[in-house]
Amino acid sequence: MIKQLLFGLWIAGITLAGTYAGQSMAVAGGSGDKAAAAVRTNVFKTDLVAFPYIGEAGLVGYLMTRFTFRIDANLEKKLAIPMDMVIYHAMNGHFFAEAGKLATPRGWSDLRQSLDSLRDAANDVAGKKLVVDVLVEQLDFFDKDQVRVPAVVRFEEEL
Repeated sequence: MIKQLLFGLWIAGITLAGTYAGQSMAVAGGSGDKAAAAVRTNVFKTDLVAFPYIGEAGLVGYLMTRFTFRIDANLEKKLAIPMDMVIYHAMNGHFFAEAGKLATPRGWSDLRQSLDSLRDAANDVAGKKLVVDVLVEQLDFFDKDQVRVPAVVRFEEEL
């Protein structure tokens, strides 16, 4: 019984020492950009938002999105307008401006570039480098035929 207890303590000690050594090396071997690492960020999660995509032939489909924005906490405190207004305004402007490109299958080939331009749009709305990063939580495209229910069927169901 004593051997098992000592063995458990030995394993716990090795685990703690390994974790401590790993964290010490990670801090010491950082990228050297301490100004970027010192930025404290807050998280802003959007609700589920749908954007219609309209092409030359009419409605193509809908984009259902949910994003997480990492925001500079110090600049957020100084912001004169509410954060949700900045984010939703930037999202509407970005996705309606890019609707023609993103409605095609090849339009999503460079998602990182689209997210970076969304970040830049939010920073332009705020007037400062407020948004540090944009992360995707959900991104779905629905063809108009998948979403629409004919009006006749809807009215028959209500009767």
